[in-house]
Amino acid sequence: MRTASPPEPWQPNPHATGLRRRIGEFVLHPGVQNFIIELAAKMFSLGRAFWRDGWNVFDFLVVAIALILSSGPLAVLRALRVLRVLRLVNRLPQLRRIAEAIIQAIPGIGAIAALMAIIFYVGAVMATVLFGDSHTEMFGSIPASLLTLFQVMTLDSWALGVVVPVMNAHPSAWLFFIPFILVSAFVMLNLFIAVIVDTMSNLHETAPRDERQALPHDHELAAMRHELAEIKALLLKQQSPGS
Repeated sequence: MRTASPPEPWQPNPHATGLRRRIGEFVLHPGVQNFIIELAAKMFSLGRAFWRDGWNVFDFLVVAIALILSSGPLAVLRALRVLRVLRLVNRLPQLRRIAEAIIQAIPGIGAIAALMAIIFYVGAVMATVLFGDSHTEMFGSIPASLLTLFQVMTLDSWALGVVVPVMNAHPSAWLFFIPFILVSAFVMLNLFIAVIVDTMSNLHETAPRDERQALPHDHELAAMRHELAEIKALLLKQQSPGS
């Protein structure tokens, strides 16, 4: 019987095996040391406040997942460390403003997505009943119809790949596809864009308003300094003749 060959000795500690060796390889990896040092410093300096910041929790989870699942078929999840690049969103004000707009637009986007799902389901049922007998690959079942209608919505080969073959068997099929394209590809997708743009415009309006509220205080302070300078100059002029 063929036995598995023992693992090669690990240079830092030849006697380390199993989970102990995997942890050592992970911790001593040059690309991971900075992550662990940063997390340890933050946890030591912030204490319990470390867990109140969502970005700190995100960093901890990314490093923890990469540490625990460092071998076997789930080792590919170690690539989740690259998600730390998303921290740039919190570093750059413009990216943070866009991310905040997208997050605040989630309720509106969810409502539009629910409406779009209803339209897709109704269209899939209709397409399955109308074209399922002649085109079983594209409309033989509701899941297949949903996938085909999604292709039609993205306008990817919708004419030559879907509509023209269907119209060869059903000449009046355009009465179904044209309204569906107008509603799904032009109306619904533009609603997504409209919600995000409206949210971003609201954020842009609130930010300058806060700045405008702070500006009068700066102007008042500058005016007071100017008046004090004028009073000081007048006092100096009055004192100069008598001196």
